[in-house]
Amino acid sequence: MKIDYPTQTTTSSNAKANIVARSTVASQKSTPHPVNTAYRFSGSPQLVPLHVFDNGRFTYFELAANAPVPAIFAIEDKQGKENTVNTRREGKYLVVQRTAPQFTLRSGSMVTSVFNINEISRIQQNRRPQ
Repeated sequence: MKIDYPTQTTTSSNAKANIVARSTVASQKSTPHPVNTAYRFSGSPQLVPLHVFDNGRFTYFELAANAPVPAIFAIEDKQGKENTVNTRREGKYLVVQRTAPQFTLRSGSMVTSVFNINEISRIQQNRRPQ
């Protein structure tokens, strides 16, 4: 029985080709279409995103290239309780897999609040007596 093992050069070339193919596909992903861009910020300037928008389902945070990547929490109640959220990196965006009236971004001692103006307005309208 004879066994042929691929050479290190062949394996390395195949790995490089796979990396190039994956990065090409990732760069071809289009920018998500924003539905809501009405967001306001308060807090540490170092954590304020360049852009925030949502598509009605997910919220997209674009951070400056040199900005720290913060932990992101959603706030949905009057008490301001922070809830962890699922996030993923998608190109230049940190994507939160939901929308919320408010998010808190934390990195070390820095804190920034991000307010979804449209969702806050909707909540306030629903609370008004008819």
